[in-house]
Formats: sequence, C-alpha cells, structure tokens
Amino acid sequence: MMILVRYADGSFRKVPAALLGKLIKSGEVTHFRRASGWVEATSESVRTHFSPRFNGPEKRRRPPGTDK
Repeated sequence: MMILVRYADGSFRKVPAALLGKLIKSGEVTHFRRASGWVEATSESVRTHFSPRFNGPEKRRRPPGTDK
C-alpha cells in the first residue's frame, strides 16, 4: 500500500506504508494522508509503535473440532 506524504520541504510523494514510521521518526515527513484526511505527523494522534507483530501468548479460542 502506498501513502501520500508531505515532506518538510513542501513536496508531496507516495511512499510504501512500511516506510512511513521511519520517515515520521526522522522528521522528514510533516503530514500524511489517511482515508479520513490529512494528519500532522508530529501530532499525538499518530501511533508511535508501527510493528504489526504480537509477542505474547495466544488467547484466541480454537475452532471446535481442533485438538491443539
């Protein structure tokens, strides 16, 4: 997925979603586009943790009829 971003120099570019967190941390990006509109990259509403991995015990139920 590509995300439209605004760089600190005022230019706009589409970047891979996986790169967005790095660009925000480095300060290269000032805004990015969500479905709901533009988001200021320095605002508190931006997630600070971008890892999709969960490192904990499995808590979901298993479907009926499965053993393990």
